[in-house]
Amino acid sequence: MSIRYSLRLLLCWLCLLAPAQAATLFAVVSERTAADAAAGAAAFVRAYPGHHILLRTPAQLAQLGDKPLLALWQKSDALLVTAAFGDTARRLSPLLQQRGLHGKAPLVVMASDQPLQLQSRLQGRPVFAPSDALATWLRQADGVSAAGFLDKAAAANPPQADWLRARAYWAVHTPDNLAALYAHLLSLAGALPRATIRPPQRDAPAIRYWQPGGLGVDGRPRLAASQPVVALLDMPAGEQPAERRLLEAQCAALAARQLQCIAVLARWGQATADALAALPATLAPARLAGIINLQDFVLGGSEGRDAASQALAALQVPVLKGIRLQERSYSQLLLSEDGLPWDSVHYRLAMPELQGQGQALILATRAPQRTDPLTGVWLSGTEPVPMHVDMAARRLANWQRLQAMDNADKRIAIVY
Repeated sequence: MSIRYSLRLLLCWLCLLAPAQAATLFAVVSERTAADAAAGAAAFVRAYPGHHILLRTPAQLAQLGDKPLLALWQKSDALLVTAAFGDTARRLSPLLQQRGLHGKAPLVVMASDQPLQLQSRLQGRPVFAPSDALATWLRQADGVSAAGFLDKAAAANPPQADWLRARAYWAVHTPDNLAALYAHLLSLAGALPRATIRPPQRDAPAIRYWQPGGLGVDGRPRLAASQPVVALLDMPAGEQPAERRLLEAQCAALAARQLQCIAVLARWGQATADALAALPATLAPARLAGIINLQDFVLGGSEGRDAASQALAALQVPVLKGIRLQERSYSQLLLSEDGLPWDSVHYRLAMPELQGQGQALILATRAPQRTDPLTGVWLSGTEPVPMHVDMAARRLANWQRLQAMDNADKRIAIVY
C-alpha cells in the first residue's frame, strides 16, 4: 500500500468522523427565562460542539431593526420564539410570515400570543390546521404536563407531535431539558440525528417551596404555630440566584415584623391552583396571614383559573400584587412618565385584579445587565426595591393586626 493511498484512506476516515456542518438555532426568550436558556445553550454546546445557539430577549429585539433581525433569521437553521406578547408579537408576526416563505427551516412558536403560535411551521408546512380544535389544543398546551403533551400527541394528533415534544421540553426549565429542546429543533432541520436526543425530563416537581435557612429534612416548610405566615407565590424561576434576592429581602422584612415567610414556587397553570388549595395543609400548624403574588396574568392560567379563584376566596386573606419589573432599572422607573410600561398594565394589574389581588407594588427592578458571551443574550435578573419591600411587609403586618382585632375596635374608611 503506497503512502499516498494510505493518506487518502486516512482523510476519508477523518471525513466520516468529523462533525456535520455547523448549524445555528436562533431563539427569542423572555428576560425572566434568559438565564435558564443560556444555561441550556451551554449544556447543548458541550454535548454538540461546533453548533451555535443565538438567544435574544424582547428588549434586545426592540433595539434591533427589522432588516438585521431578518438577516439573523435567514442565517439560522431553526427558529424558536417564546414569550412574545403585545408589541413584540405584533412586530414579529409579519416578519415570521416573510421568513416562512423561505425553505423548510423549522419555526416553532409557543408560550406566546395564540395567533403567533399559529405560524409554527415544520417541513415547510403549518403545524396547526385552521380549525376550531386549534384553540383548544393551545389552551391545553399551556397547562398539561410534559408527559401529557407526548401522550396526547401520540394518541390523537400525530401531525403536532414534534411541536408538542418541543413544548414538553419547555415545560420543565432545566438546563438539560432546554439543551435537548435545541437539539430537537436542529434535528428537525436535519442538522443532528434524532436518535441522539433524549426525551423530556418529566420528574421535576410542579410545586416547590423555599424559605430562609432551608426546608425541613422532609422537604416541607419549617414553621412555628406561634406566628402567622405570609406566602410569596412565585414561578419556579424565582429560585434562581438573580431572582431569589427579592424572596430573601421580602422574607427578612416580614421577619422583622414577627411574620414567618415561605415562598411557593409553582409552575404556570393548574399547578398554581393546586398550590393555593393546599396552602392551609402545607403551612399547618401555622396560620396563613396573607399572600404576595409575584406571578403575572391570572393565577391558574386558562384551565385552572376558576379553581385558583375559588382557592383564593376560601383562604380569606389579603392578596397583594407584587411586581418584578424586568424592563426598567429603579432609576429608569423614577424617570419614566408611565411607571409601568403601558402594554404590561393589563397582565400585571388588570388581570390580577379580577381575582381580588390589589395594593400593587413594584418590589424589584432590573439589575445591571451583562451579555452572555456564548449566546449574546442579555442577562440581568432583578434587584429588590428596599422601600417597597418594607412597605409590603408593613401592609401585611397591618392586615394581620386588623384580623386579630375585635370588630368593636375597628374603624373602616373607604377611600376612592
